[in-house]
Amino acid sequence: MASRFKRRESLSPLHIAGWLFADLAVILMVIFLAVGTDHPVEANAEPDPIPSATPEPSEEPEDTGMSVDPIITTLTTNTSKLRDGDGKALKKLLLKEFGDLETDGEHAAVVLTFGGTHDANVGADIAAHANKVMRSALPDFMELVSSKGTRNYWDGKLDADEIRFEVFLHVKDA
Repeated sequence: MASRFKRRESLSPLHIAGWLFADLAVILMVIFLAVGTDHPVEANAEPDPIPSATPEPSEEPEDTGMSVDPIITTLTTNTSKLRDGDGKALKKLLLKEFGDLETDGEHAAVVLTFGGTHDANVGADIAAHANKVMRSALPDFMELVSSKGTRNYWDGKLDADEIRFEVFLHVKDA
């Protein structure tokens, strides 16, 4: 006589693992729902502390960041001499271009410098030398610019003796 019930064969480990995973997922869901519910606030809860007095505005303007519009200027100088350590000509051009800003108390926040030549490495090297000359020529203007505030780039569209400066000024809240 044939049995109406089939004999259940043993469950495979993969089958057991699937059921175990599903059960654990349900348990975690219940825990997250219980933790995520809002608990009522006690009636005797203490009020928030009184906020401290706001500081009085100072006379000096506060630092707020940098301008979004750069001062862009392209200078022509002998970049071979510049790379050999002679930055006198560039120093003179930088003082002419940015000296008034330094005199007016302005400060650079970020300086992007592009050296022009046919080789990217040489162009970046020219820009690095130009940034060193700019720091020495305009120490007050470059006072707030950290070593990370200057960037040396190459621009293949510039002529071999051209250097482009993009200077973002430091802005103070008036």
